[in-house]
Amino acid sequence: NIRFKSGGITALTLDASQTATFTGNVTLDSVNPVIKLDGSSSEGIQFFRNGTQSWNLTSVGTSKDFKLYNNGGTNQYDLIIAHATGDATFAGTIQSDDITIVDGTNDVNLYLANTSYGLRLDYSTGDMFLRTNGATRLTIANSGASTFSGTVTSPTFLGDLNGTINTVTTAVTKAN
Repeated sequence: NIRFKSGGITALTLDASQTATFTGNVTLDSVNPVIKLDGSSSEGIQFFRNGTQSWNLTSVGTSKDFKLYNNGGTNQYDLIIAHATGDATFAGTIQSDDITIVDGTNDVNLYLANTSYGLRLDYSTGDMFLRTNGATRLTIANSGASTFSGTVTSPTFLGDLNGTINTVTTAVTKAN
């Protein structure tokens, strides 16, 4: 082992396997500092607390995907950012006071569970669509007009009637 000391304290140790161990902080002081990790399969940074590995930040295998995981024994990824697409996958709950989805040129989708459930904003018209089970159930036009794909049930209706209504209390269908 080679040890570099400063003030009588070991600051850097290089061992026989070329592993470098720093005591204290490592600072890169430059206009464009870079730490380069150049490996062939699983480059990464491991975080330890009191000698126990707690987090891994890695690029695993040939996919070059960016992956972050908590090393609580399961090695399941908490965040994956796909190299090819930039798509992000999160494990667990995403908590935020605001979530903003911006594209600027295309429709924006917020899927819940899969593409059959969620919200869609049509960029060209400003219309919003609520989908369940693969079908649009509610359309809200940018004017505020709303269209439901099925029956609307409510104990009270307020406003002008356009069409027919079947009142449960009288069991009579009444025209406009």
